[in-house]
Amino acid sequence: MVEGQLPDEGPVRLGSVNLPPGRLIAGYPELADVAWVTADPVPDAGRVWAALAELHPQTGLVPIQVDGSPGRVWEPLNISGTEDPRDADGLDAGTLLAERWQDGRPDEVDLGWVEGRAPFTGDFPGLAPPEHTPLTPAEREHALDVITQEARIGLVAAGRPADVLPVIGWGGLDNRGNPCCR
Repeated sequence: MVEGQLPDEGPVRLGSVNLPPGRLIAGYPELADVAWVTADPVPDAGRVWAALAELHPQTGLVPIQVDGSPGRVWEPLNISGTEDPRDADGLDAGTLLAERWQDGRPDEVDLGWVEGRAPFTGDFPGLAPPEHTPLTPAEREHALDVITQEARIGLVAAGRPADVLPVIGWGGLDNRGNPCCR
């Protein structure tokens, strides 16, 4: 695996993929660059993402699709401190999700909470069974056709896609219901 290095600001060529001009995004509070993101949306973003994902073993760069207007979602103050992705390797997903499920339960009966999670109850429903069947070529083509047709593309220097969130310092969806933070 190649150790990824973020490209300089401006247009980028990786393999046969040409990306329009982009800029480096600094993390917070360290202010080190954590990603490179196109300034404008890229047409056929699903296929561009797929081509870049296939290049990851050579580039060490994980592609991501970035939602939001330039400067809104990716301002440094919206990215918390970066973490070491290896810290996640010792976590058990089922245990962590069950704990978070319990943390989100209200202390008293809250009909809005119950209705919002229907058909689930207050008990953690467990993990979905693993899927080991790869997509057929036709299914993959269909999936790429329905992925966002136009989106900004980001590149993150990470060993694997699972490492992207701690590398960029994404703090999660804690504010997703807060109108000030949408």
